[in-house]
Amino acid sequence: MSTRQTVVLLLMLLAIALDNCFGAMDRKVIEKGLKTHDRALHIKDGWMRDPYIILAPDGYYYLTGTTPLPNDPRRIDHTYNTGLGRTSIVGYRMSLWRSPDLIHWEDLGAPYSLKDGIWYQQQPDRFNEVDESNWRLWAPELHFFDGKWVIVHTNPSPVTGANIPIANRH
Repeated sequence: MSTRQTVVLLLMLLAIALDNCFGAMDRKVIEKGLKTHDRALHIKDGWMRDPYIILAPDGYYYLTGTTPLPNDPRRIDHTYNTGLGRTSIVGYRMSLWRSPDLIHWEDLGAPYSLKDGIWYQQQPDRFNEVDESNWRLWAPELHFFDGKWVIVHTNPSPVTGANIPIANRH
């Protein structure tokens, strides 16, 4: 991916993060913006911070980011991130979507959670001490490296740290 394409994708991601109050742009506007590379594009509705998109070898774009838990009713009313403290609606699962064209998005659910990470295995007492409503998975990224999917994320609670899980299959 060229530097210009990377900048355009980052601008699109910024538009998603800043424009959750309004609906995604019309398909034709998005198509034109993808061709001209001259504006930020609101390509998907939903509460998301730290959006990240990758074009994978299978030809699909994959989108993830900091999100609430999938069925959290607060995601509708809380259009602004209140941070990572007790009032935060940031969840502990990584939500994932894919698209063939950056316009039509398919929800792939939550293929990863903090329960799948190394901290859950190495520090189970800490996870037992902190209520699940206060667990946070923050700024996930999805990469395809050496034939495997790699997830990178931070987690400020219940254990402060980062994870780099690697999928066992393609």
